[in-house]
This record gives sequence, C-alpha cells and structure tokens, in this order.
Amino acid sequence: MKPTKKYIVSVLRTLNRTEIFKLFRSVSCCNDKIDKGAVYAFIKKHAPAKRVANAAWDIAYNSPHDSIESVYKGKYGHFAPLPRQEAVDYTKKQVKTPSAYAKYPIKGHTHLYFASVSYEHKDYNKWQSVPLKGNERFVDALIRYVKKFNISGY
Repeated sequence: MKPTKKYIVSVLRTLNRTEIFKLFRSVSCCNDKIDKGAVYAFIKKHAPAKRVANAAWDIAYNSPHDSIESVYKGKYGHFAPLPRQEAVDYTKKQVKTPSAYAKYPIKGHTHLYFASVSYEHKDYNKWQSVPLKGNERFVDALIRYVKKFNISGY
C-alpha cells in the first residue's frame, strides 16, 4: 500500500524522527541501509511548512543522542555559529572534563573560535563561534574564565 500525500504530510508535521524514517523506508522500499541524503531530499520535497523544511537536516542527519558540539563543529558538513549561551555551556563542559581533544575558546580577527590549545589557529578542526563585533566583552570574559583553570598550553 502506497501512502497518500496527505498521510506523508501528516507524518512530517509531527517531526517525529522515528516515524519519518519508517515512512521513508515504506515509500522507498529500501533495505536496512538508509541513505540519509535521500531522506533529507524526501523531507524537503514533501515538507508541508517552512518549519519542517528547516528541520529536515536535523531529522535526517542528527540523531537525538548527538551532542550540541557535533552539530555545530561541522561533523555533518553543517556550519553554524554557536550562540553565546551554547558557547558558555560548551566551554564549561570542556573545563569540567579536560582531554587531549578538548576545544577551548580562542580569539580570532573576526570571530571567537574553539580549537585545541596546542594547535590554536593551525588546528584544522577549529570551528567558529560568535562574531567579535558587538561581543568583545563576552569573548574576553569567556577566555578569562578558561584561564582560571590553568589548562596546560593556554
């Protein structure tokens, strides 16, 4: 039984990731492997509203267990600047659980970046956060906060 367009739209409106993947599997007749790019195109094509179309990337590529930083650092080719509060939350998390792979705030010419303290701006995995323009005091406060913890190399 092929689902109707009305049924597809009603499932997409729920933004329920599980139901959308079940629907896609039934429509595409695919095996256990799901091409997430095809799911993304399917959602964008049948999106009943702009809100659903905007959520398509998140539904197709980001599992609910993904952390905030994996979405923002470009793990899926999606680069978006971190809002200020999320930059603070991410910094607090990195300070609480330091590791060799931790990213800390580093001031650039135009933006605040999160990068490894040993590589700084040469870190090929660095990622961009808030712009400096209009956020100078915030950026300085965030960097001062990290320096309080005496992280090696910072």
